[in-house]
Amino acid sequence: MPRRFSVCTLAVSVAAVSSVAFAQSPLKLWEDVAAFHSVSRGPVVSPDKKWVAIGNSDEINVRDADSLKFKFLVNSPDYILWITITSDSKSLVVGRDVAGVDRASIYDLATGNQTADFLIPEDTVDAIPGYTAPGGYPTFVMRSATSVQVVGYNGAGWNTLGSFAGFGNIDSFAVSRNGKYLAVGDSGADFLTAYSLDTFNPTPVASKLANNPYAIAFSPNSSQLVVAHGSGLVRFWNVAGWVSPGEFTLPSTTPLTIEYTSNGASVWVGYANSVEKRNLAGTIQVAAVGSDSTPDYMGLNRFDRPIFDGLDELRFLDSTNQLRIGPGHKSYITDIAVAPSNGWIVSAADFDDPSVRQWNPTGGTQFRTWTPNGSSITHLGVTNDSQKIVVASTSNITTILIYNALGTLLNLNPIGQTNNVSALAVSPAIAGLGYLAAYSDGSSVRLLKVSDPNFGVQPTITHTSAVSAIVFNRNGSRLAVGHNDGTVRVYKPQAGSWVLVKSVVVTATPTKLEFDQSGNFILVGTDDGSMGLLRIVKSTVAGETWAVNDTITLPGNESVRTLAVSRDGRTVAVSTNSFVHFYYVSTMQRLSTWTDWAGNLDAIQYGATNETIYLGAWGWLRCVKNPYPAFVNTVTVSPGSVPKGQSATLTVHLTSRAPAGGLIITLTDYTTSVNTPATVTVPAGATSASTTLTTSAGSVAGTYSITARLFGKGANGTLTIMP
Repeated sequence: MPRRFSVCTLAVSVAAVSSVAFAQSPLKLWEDVAAFHSVSRGPVVSPDKKWVAIGNSDEINVRDADSLKFKFLVNSPDYILWITITSDSKSLVVGRDVAGVDRASIYDLATGNQTADFLIPEDTVDAIPGYTAPGGYPTFVMRSATSVQVVGYNGAGWNTLGSFAGFGNIDSFAVSRNGKYLAVGDSGADFLTAYSLDTFNPTPVASKLANNPYAIAFSPNSSQLVVAHGSGLVRFWNVAGWVSPGEFTLPSTTPLTIEYTSNGASVWVGYANSVEKRNLAGTIQVAAVGSDSTPDYMGLNRFDRPIFDGLDELRFLDSTNQLRIGPGHKSYITDIAVAPSNGWIVSAADFDDPSVRQWNPTGGTQFRTWTPNGSSITHLGVTNDSQKIVVASTSNITTILIYNALGTLLNLNPIGQTNNVSALAVSPAIAGLGYLAAYSDGSSVRLLKVSDPNFGVQPTITHTSAVSAIVFNRNGSRLAVGHNDGTVRVYKPQAGSWVLVKSVVVTATPTKLEFDQSGNFILVGTDDGSMGLLRIVKSTVAGETWAVNDTITLPGNESVRTLAVSRDGRTVAVSTNSFVHFYYVSTMQRLSTWTDWAGNLDAIQYGATNETIYLGAWGWLRCVKNPYPAFVNTVTVSPGSVPKGQSATLTVHLTSRAPAGGLIITLTDYTTSVNTPATVTVPAGATSASTTLTTSAGSVAGTYSITARLFGKGANGTLTIMP
């Protein structure tokens, strides 16, 4: 069924804690929405090569044709018949069947807003961009099996400019770039006919025998037409005189789509399971590249790289002519992992799209994608050095797969087990062990040395109940494991194994565990709506003990699907069936709630710098701004150099105004030569605050860095002490 999307809103539910006032609504920074389930409409590339539209009978998404970055989504309650883009590259046209009546809807490509909707003839099956009509107005051309109609905008509305009828069975049609000719390939009559668009005279200016003219295209300068026949014959026609200057034959194949390159010297041809590039003499320039499926539609971007459909997905060739899968998960996003370097994030999905996709965290473009083993991907983990990605799938044969940051598989020998992985965690670097991947195998936890070139194993942790959640604390000194019997068991490394420190009864099954930054709190999400969120607190009064300190009933008595703790450890984001709730870790007070999400949020992670949050659901990945009110932007010191015993002014600048109550900024100088206050407060409504740095006669000459930090993100200023 179609998806419905609307912008999320943020409602403040309680008074701000410790002077933290959250914004009223989160800022969406970028998102990616995949074509729902399958690709069967398009791709259609705009005439200016800037945009590509692709989708299916339910929805269409528009992307940048070069980067394939998502632009907007058209979600239709009616059956989508076809799509195209107008000749001026400014509007998307969507043909729809509305209760048995065919209509065309127009959408502004700049905004995604619908601008027009009107009746069209019944039984239209396809459409293409048109030409610039007199007066500079845009057009598009649509067809049924037996007729072609040209539709244009006259400044007041969309109207039919002309039509051509009487065909046997139209397979292909094209409009010259200069707007003078329409060419129609008719396999019913085995003819290629060309018509004047200046006069719309129904008598063709040219008519040529053409056996099964499956694909046709005009050259960029409109001087030539190419026709790809069902027999594999590719024939060229000069518009001047409509004579053929040459032809070549493809070996034993039926071409279904063909496009000229921008210089008109070559053509890209799509046929059974492949695309290839040839010059006009038929010499292969790019050998056939497998696409897993026959491309029915193809367009070229500004770099002459083909974009086409294949195996119900958007496909394209990169700059090295390697076949790539278009961005966007077309199924449930099961997990998200963030590289601490902030260089990328990865997301994974289940059986309808069992892939791992790597994204630019700031821009939302997809770097690369790979399909580990064809099985659903359930969990992801990233090492703190951002060099390795750990992937867990539902395949028992190759359960755990380890990749480098470029998506290259490192553990060539499969790591399998008896049961599907229900939980995975990657540790920080632990002395003597390096990075570990802890993952479930029924009631046991297996530990794999990710840092070991041979990926050696640690002793297995066993229990009598199935594992439901796993997490390491932030220095790797503790491991917490949740079980279906309603317990959370805390372990520590000792003498080459992991020994039990404490078993805590939480009654409900933990669905997700997270340590806070200090390692003194474990946040527990459960499947019991009456006690959805718990906080386990560490005590060292009489040895190390852990006990449930807080039990939170979430609004609506919903259970927890997943949760994540912020990088600074202040807040925990809790995802339920349709909400994201934020709680302050130290007090467990609810700070805010995001609502109005379409579908369940199964993946949530804070960004590497704590400024963003990544959310994943069915078919969409979204990056939104962390609801903290502001972050440190820059730090300045004036004067930048002082003699010993003199002072300077340090000023902290924020990214936005401080909320009611102000914001307290933590300062650190890392030296005894500079006397720096521990904090500076930015007053409510202000964007900066200053304090004094002092030196003494005993200060050591040199340049020193002072860090201002707020909500896990910091910036540095420097002070030089002169001899």
